Amino acid sequence: MNGCLKDLTGNIQTKRGKYVINVNYHDEDGDRKPRQISTGLTVKGYNKRLVEELKDMALHMLNNENADFEYVKQVVKKQAKSGDVPDFRKPYTKSTPEETATSARPVSAEAGLVLYGGSMLDVVDTEKENPFIIPERVMEIVQTTPRPGIYPESKMLGDTLPLVTYLRNWIKNEQHQVRHTTYDSYALQMEMRIIPFFSFFGLAMSDLTHHHVKAFYNYILEAPRLDGKPGKVSNTTVHRVHSVFLKAMNQAEEEEFIVKNPVAKVHPPREEPYSPQYYSAQQITIYLQNIAHDIADDVLAMSFFFGTRRSETLGIKESAIDFDAKIIRINHTVTIASKRCDRSLVDERGLVKADKTKSQKSNRTLPVPDVFLNYLHCLVDRNRDLRKIYGPKWNPDGYLCVTPDGKLVHPNTVTRHYKIVARKAGLPTNRLHDARHSIASLMIQNGVDIYVLKEYLGHADIQTTTRYAHLKSNHLVEPANKVQNLISSGITG
Repeated sequence: MNGCLKDLTGNIQTKRGKYVINVNYHDEDGDRKPRQISTGLTVKGYNKRLVEELKDMALHMLNNENADFEYVKQVVKKQAKSGDVPDFRKPYTKSTPEETATSARPVSAEAGLVLYGGSMLDVVDTEKENPFIIPERVMEIVQTTPRPGIYPESKMLGDTLPLVTYLRNWIKNEQHQVRHTTYDSYALQMEMRIIPFFSFFGLAMSDLTHHHVKAFYNYILEAPRLDGKPGKVSNTTVHRVHSVFLKAMNQAEEEEFIVKNPVAKVHPPREEPYSPQYYSAQQITIYLQNIAHDIADDVLAMSFFFGTRRSETLGIKESAIDFDAKIIRINHTVTIASKRCDRSLVDERGLVKADKTKSQKSNRTLPVPDVFLNYLHCLVDRNRDLRKIYGPKWNPDGYLCVTPDGKLVHPNTVTRHYKIVARKAGLPTNRLHDARHSIASLMIQNGVDIYVLKEYLGHADIQTTTRYAHLKSNHLVEPANKVQNLISSGITG
C-alpha cells in the first residue's frame, strides 16, 4: 500500500492551459505529500465538468487499500482520453441479501480498476488497449459468480494476500526458472489474460474458487483474440492458459498460501486433435532438389536430415560432430529473444545463444548415416577454408550453417525461405516445423518403435510422440488379413 487509508482532499488547477489535479497525498508513514496528476485536458475544451469527475474518481481510488499513486495517474489519463468516467461510488455486491451476507470481500468498481491498471502497467504499454478485456462483461461476471464465505478458523497467508499480487510475483520469479521462450509463453497468458481478468474481482488468494476459474475459461472462449483478428480462440488456447494458471496455483498450495488449488478442480474444454502436415519421402526429395543456392539451404537441408527443431538446427556447431564415431550432438540452441528476455543474454541481432536445449531430453546424440556424413564434411571444410581467408573473426563461434560472411541465418529468414522453396518446388506450403513432423512420420511408418522415436526427437513426454502412433499400421496387416480370409471363406462356402 503506497497511500494511507484516510480521506484525501484535492483541487483543480490550470497549468499551461491544461487542467491538473492536486492531491494531498499521504505516504505509508502518514506524512502529507502534495502530488499532481496531469489530465491532458485543455481549459478551452469545456472540460471542467469532466475534470471534476476525474478528481472525485482519483480521490476515491486513492482511498482504496490497494491503491498505488502511479497506477491511479495512468487510470485518470486513460479515462480523460476516453471522455467517460464510470460510477465509482456504487459497490458491486451480490444481487440477493443471502449472497451478500456470505460474500467474503465484496469488490468495488474502483478497486477492480486500480488493480487492473496496476497489473497491466507492469508489463504492457499503457497506451495500448488489451482487446481481451471488456470491462462491462467482466463486471457482469463479477456480480454473478458465487463468492466464498469467510472461514474464521483459517490462518493461511492467502487469506489476506491479494491473488493478483501473488500472480505478479510468481510470473516475475519464473523468469529465472525456465527458458526465455517458455517464460515468454507463460507471461503472455498471465499478463494479458489471467491477471487482467482477476484484477476486477479484488480476490484474496483464499477467495478463489473453481466457480471463478470456470467463469474465466468460458470468458476466454467468448472474448476477442489478443492479436485482434476476427473470430474466437480455440480450446487449445484455454489449455495453454490452464497449464500456466495451474502451475502458479500448485506452487501456492505447495508453499501453503492456500489449502487446496481450486484450478485443479476445473477441466478445460476438450482440446482439438492436432493433425500435423507431412511431406512424403518423394516430396522431401523434390524439396531438397530445389534448395540449392538459397540463403538458408544448409539449415533447411539439416532440418530434413535430422528432424531437429529450428533452434537446434541453427545451434549445431562444427565441434558437435564426431566424424569417427559418426554422431552429432544436439546441445546448443539459437532462438529469437523475446521482449521480456534478460537483455544481457541477447546479441546485437536480437538472438539468444545458449548451451542448453528445450528440455533435458532434448539434449541428445544422434547417429549420422553415411549419406549425410559427406555432406557434413563439406560444410566443415568450407567453413575452415573461409576462416583461413577472412581470419578468426569469421564465424568465431564455429556454427555449422552460416552465410558466406560468417553470420548465422536469422531464424525468421529460415522460416520464410522454407515456404519460398516449397512454392518453388510446387509443394504444399506448410510450416518449417512440419519438416520435423515429416521425418517422424517416415520413421514410424518404417517400423521405428514409438519409444525410440521419442528419444530421437528429444521429446520430454511420450504423450507428445504418440501423435504419430496412428501412422504405424503395419502391425494391423496380419489380423486384418485373417478377418478378411474368414469373411471370404464364409461367402464362398
